[in-house]
Amino acid sequence: MVRPKTLAQYPWVVVRINCVLCDRRGCYRLARLAARYGPEQSLEGLLADLAHDCPWWRSNPRKYEPRCGARFVDLDHNLPPIDHPNEPVHRRRPPAREDVPKRPAASQPRLPGEVPRLSTWPHPEIIVACARCGRRDVLLVEHLRLSIPGGDARLTDLLVILTSECPRRRSQSVYEQCGALFERPG
Repeated sequence: MVRPKTLAQYPWVVVRINCVLCDRRGCYRLARLAARYGPEQSLEGLLADLAHDCPWWRSNPRKYEPRCGARFVDLDHNLPPIDHPNEPVHRRRPPAREDVPKRPAASQPRLPGEVPRLSTWPHPEIIVACARCGRRDVLLVEHLRLSIPGGDARLTDLLVILTSECPRRRSQSVYEQCGALFERPG
């Protein structure tokens, strides 16, 4: 977009001015500004007329002195101005805890202190992963049910059986023991 030089070239109906140093701002109708200052009034001259009483407005500031930060808000970017600048912006709030959809529960609710069993495992596969030795096995639940007598076992007992060949399983030191855990796929 080519930056306009005069009021006649200004692309929008509302002229908004804002200062970055102080909290001064203004919103003017283009037709009224053109009637008062004339359509050939330069935008720099208009800005000087509207911000002349700003405490930072100086014709020649020194090197480290701030200069008035008045600017045309809508000319900083190529987007058109919002229709109603005085309306509050409604942002979406983060969802409350009760608004977050809950994951579906397992087929049977677990009682406190009850160890989960292979028959209640909701996924078709189980991942056994050890953070210490880097071992990671993906096992199908159907194959485990066929290989276990009775087709069901507690998951803690199943973990002991599956990690029995791990050399770290029999270590006396707690810090060197196998750290295998079940992971949910996904």
